[in-house]
This record gives sequence, C-alpha cells and structure tokens, in this order.
Amino acid sequence: MYSPSYTGNDKIDYSNDDYINLFKYLNYSSNFIDVNNKNNNIKSKFTKYYLIKSELAEIIKLIHFSELTTHNCGSGLGYVSIDVDGNIYPCQRFTGMDDYKIGDIFSGFDYDKRFIYYSYDVNNNEKCSNCWARYLCGGTCFYGNYVFNNDKMKINENECKHKMNIINRSFKIYLKSMICVENKN
Repeated sequence: MYSPSYTGNDKIDYSNDDYINLFKYLNYSSNFIDVNNKNNNIKSKFTKYYLIKSELAEIIKLIHFSELTTHNCGSGLGYVSIDVDGNIYPCQRFTGMDDYKIGDIFSGFDYDKRFIYYSYDVNNNEKCSNCWARYLCGGTCFYGNYVFNNDKMKINENECKHKMNIINRSFKIYLKSMICVENKN
C-alpha cells in the first residue's frame, strides 16, 4: 500500500519529479494502493519513506478529493471489536474494559451506548467545532482521550497538536506537488 506518513523530518529532500509523481498518483486512483505493483509504473522517492497507511496519506487524500471527515475513526460506528466471550466494544483498544462494552453477540448492541459514538463528532465538540482543521482531522481518538484524560470525550491535547502538525505537513506536500505539476506544464 502506498501511503505517505509523517516522519517529523521536514528536511527530507524530494525532487520536483517526486512531487509530480505524488500528484499523478492522486489523480490515478481514489484509493492508496501499492505503487510497487507491477501494473503501476508510478514510483518516486515518496515510496522510500511512505509505505504504510498513515494519517498523512488520509489527509492528503481528503484535500485532493475535497472530502470531509467528522469522526476520527469508525470506533463504535462501522468498526467494533468482539472478544472471545462475544462482548462487543467500540474498538480493539477498549476490549475487556466492561465500562466500554456496547453490547454482545447474543443480545445485540446497546444502542444508547453505541449512539454516543455516532453523535460525538467535530461539530458538537466544543474545542473541535471552532477549529479550522476539524474536517481534515476528525477529532481525537476515544481511547487516547481516555488514557490521557480518564475521559473518552475530553480531547487529548497532545494528539491534537500532533494532528495539526500532520495537517500542516500534508498541505505543504500537496501544494508543492501542485506547484511542480503546474511548472512542468
């Protein structure tokens, strides 16, 4: 899978062709796929650093395709974790934590508990609702919030800062790729 990831190193030296190839790749597919696939001849220095699914790749894709995201992930929405006893949790990180159980395979979901994950998005979170990057970020991880704040609904400030750095880097990479493509034409 081809996927830019943020290394924290803003001094990686990419050539104009690397940026152009990234832009070509974005136009080539709406999904990030393996650029080393024999059926795909788009290769660049990006493949050296950016080989795994990452937040950076997802944000670049959101920018390129003018998409929005209102949730950090699918936790409790389309994504759940089921333990060996059949208990259902909003994600694998909460597995085994009884307070976060949202149902079981025998009686189904507790929709009141699951609704919390549906209803909690960047538009109804006080900190996120005023942020310019909310639709690129989608908010912070429920489990990360729990670990750092003992409250799954309270924003993890460290993750927020980290995601803002990734969003800023995503814009730099994307804009540089557009400039290189424009200059080549």
